[in-house]
Amino acid sequence: PNLAIFPEGTTTNGHYVAHFRSGAFVSGQPVQPVVLRYPNEEFNVAYASIPTLLWLWRSLTQIENRVVVEYLPLYVPSGAEKADANAYARNVQRVMAAALGVPITTATLEHKLHFHALCRSSAYPHIDWRMSDEQLMHLARDAPATTAA
Repeated sequence: PNLAIFPEGTTTNGHYVAHFRSGAFVSGQPVQPVVLRYPNEEFNVAYASIPTLLWLWRSLTQIENRVVVEYLPLYVPSGAEKADANAYARNVQRVMAAALGVPITTATLEHKLHFHALCRSSAYPHIDWRMSDEQLMHLARDAPATTAA
């Protein structure tokens, strides 16, 4: 049976591909990479690091919301990749990033959630939801974990 998995576990603003979790690659089976592009001119609906009501407003008031789905060639893992799910995940991440023409990052969903917590805290008043995903991921990695509680 076919199964769709989003190995990043989150969305980004489309300027990079976030870290892939390895769970989808543990079986060592071939995968069908699929990339999504949101060629909207005013607002990228995949961008989720803004308040929900603002995201909803921006999405619904945009004249159209488009998505382009591109199926990449089937990726068959090597013997080394079958033995190392993390390497397999990294290599598929690289293939997908190359298809999109964007870099990869090691930032994860946890970094993004930490950033969201920092935005809600008064300890970091200079943090703003309008920051780019790249800025937020780096900030979340560098901020003390205790501020996310």
